[in-house]
Amino acid sequence: QTFISRVTLGEKCDQGSAKVQCADKVPAPGRRQLRRLTRMEYDSSIRDLLGIESTFGEKFAPDVVVDGFDNNASALNVSALLADQLRDAAEQLAATAMQSGALKRYADPNCDTATSATTCAQAVIEDFGLHAFRRPLSDTEVARYNSLFDAGYADPAPGGSAYDSGLELVLTAMLQSPGFLYRLELGSAGADGLFELDGYEVATELAYLIWGTTPDDELLTAAANGDLDSPDGVKLQATRLLSDERALTGYTRFVDQWLGLTQLDTVQKDPATYPELDSSIRAALAEETKQFIRYVLDEKDGRLDELLTAPYSFLSPELATYYGVS
Repeated sequence: QTFISRVTLGEKCDQGSAKVQCADKVPAPGRRQLRRLTRMEYDSSIRDLLGIESTFGEKFAPDVVVDGFDNNASALNVSALLADQLRDAAEQLAATAMQSGALKRYADPNCDTATSATTCAQAVIEDFGLHAFRRPLSDTEVARYNSLFDAGYADPAPGGSAYDSGLELVLTAMLQSPGFLYRLELGSAGADGLFELDGYEVATELAYLIWGTTPDDELLTAAANGDLDSPDGVKLQATRLLSDERALTGYTRFVDQWLGLTQLDTVQKDPATYPELDSSIRAALAEETKQFIRYVLDEKDGRLDELLTAPYSFLSPELATYYGVS
């Protein structure tokens, strides 16, 4: 009842006499918070930042699940074990990135690292930092990472390049930074005392909500240009993200956690009572729901009433037999 009232509040509040009753039901703003990347978000972010198919995240200490979901900000703490795992992952990923040349996309192609190492490194620091932290680095941050580069450059690994050693140290630090590991929802205070997210925070929210990964170049550019400061600008980018095939990963994961589909593989049933419930049927049950959700989103504009009351579903022949329908 509470949910339905919230969904239909707008319609009811426009009906003359109901306006008085709705005056005290304006939704409260969300909390300002830091939201740590989930294990899945960590791996997808590493993939899109460095082009490395990371499996470190899936091996991290499990995220606490709250009401079925693993992205509850208040539950995403960092234990001593997870801190060690994050450090180890950062060190290995940085080494792999330097070996594979993953940072070249962030470098100035016209910069000569032999004669202008610090200048070349700063270009990488600023561009990679923008993508990894999902916002421009402050002058203080740039100076700190420049100093870290200088330290690595002055003491290179045996047989290694001084320039690469410096950047590897910087990358190791950045991948352990709260700027990378946490999504910001802090905003800045407006004249009304409420806090409004800036464009980079909005870009981050859109990217992780819909794609489950870090913002792409177009989102970051939209943030820099102020295009995400208006509802129309947000809608334009949200529509673009939703039209991309990568959105399937995001809403499939949401549905899996919302409806508990991740439990289908492991939930225990008496085989004597339910002999037909084998692994094939379990997989078909999950696929039925995913296909239905995708159809409602793609063909029915994602309407809530269609989602909850549609008189159809998507059955494989095997599942139709299991349900006893033609």
